[in-house]
Parts: sequence; C-alpha cells; structure tokens
Amino acid sequence: MRQTGRAFIPLLVAAGFAAGAAYGEEAAHQLGAHVHGHGEAVIALDGQKLTAELTAPLNNVAGFEHAPQTDAERQALESGIEKLRAGASLFVFNAEAACELTDASVAAPDFGAGDGHHDDDHAHEHEHDEDHGHDAHEGGHADIRATYEFECGAPEALTGFSTALFETLPRFEEVDVTFLSDTAQSFGKLTPEAARFDIE
Repeated sequence: MRQTGRAFIPLLVAAGFAAGAAYGEEAAHQLGAHVHGHGEAVIALDGQKLTAELTAPLNNVAGFEHAPQTDAERQALESGIEKLRAGASLFVFNAEAACELTDASVAAPDFGAGDGHHDDDHAHEHEHDEDHGHDAHEGGHADIRATYEFECGAPEALTGFSTALFETLPRFEEVDVTFLSDTAQSFGKLTPEAARFDIE
C-alpha cells in the first residue's frame, strides 16, 4: 500500500539519504557529512504536496557555529535564519507545475541555552527532533535545517527548480540534491555556476 501524507515524507527522506550512495562515492561522502560550504537538499513529492528540506552547517548561514556572543553575531544569525525562511526564492520550481509555498520553518541549535530558533509559529505543524542541532557540541560543529512545504497545482508537469541560495547566502558552495516521488528518483549537485536542478 502506498504511504501518503506525513508518513510518506519521512520514508522518502530516509530513502534519499540511503540512495545517495548510488549517486557515487562523492555524493555518499557528502550526505550526512558536516563540511563548511556544503549543504544537502531532499525534495519529496507526494501527490500535490511537495516538501523540501535543506540541511547545512550553521557556518553557511551565520558565519560561525558557536553560541552568538556579540550583537553582531546575534544579528548575523537572525539575518541568516530570515533569509532561509524565503523558500519561494530558494526553490523556484518550473512555472508549469504551479507550486506555491504554503509553509516554511527553520530549526537552529540552541547551544544548550534553551533559546533556539525553532519557528514557534509552525512548531505544531512540524515534528522536529528535540535535540536537533546536537552536533553543536560535538567537535564544535552545528547544523541548521530549513523545511519548506509547497502545494503544486500540476505536479505531473514538474521538471525541476532553480535556486537563489548562492546569492542569498554566499557561504554556500554546493548542495547535493535528492529528489524522490512515487515514480522518479533524481540526484544532482547545485553550485553557483549551475544553480538549476532537472528531474530526470
């Protein structure tokens, strides 16, 4: 029986990371790895609902991975998170698919201080792990995750997307992409020079 709704998306995301190994050793190395400048995007299409999840080192977004200690660092973190919320420019799907952003949330580490940057407005709609960002205290690494939900009027017409991520957050150097649906699996890499992903 085909999984649907929220039960379907986590299965696709998990399958995407597992299937990344088939994309080659380089992609397999990047998936799940904490490398500054790199990011991972998993996009899952289920009927008319499309979910995109972007995970990256906090350094890509804020320029550091420790608890903000100055006003400038706090401002840099808030600015980075605000830019991440702009899912409609970070994932621009081909117009024929008629995909519209319906929700965006960002989960950032709280550095053990209880002042994390989970989006409270959408907390009830997303089941983020309580310890998301736990890498913040392992070797000085911290990750940030943004989740976007789109409603596509013509999902059968979806052929790919372009992104303004590299202009918006220039510390990003490349992003490994996994796209999964009931009928397709595609893997690829985005860079500032090649910021378009085509579904094969």
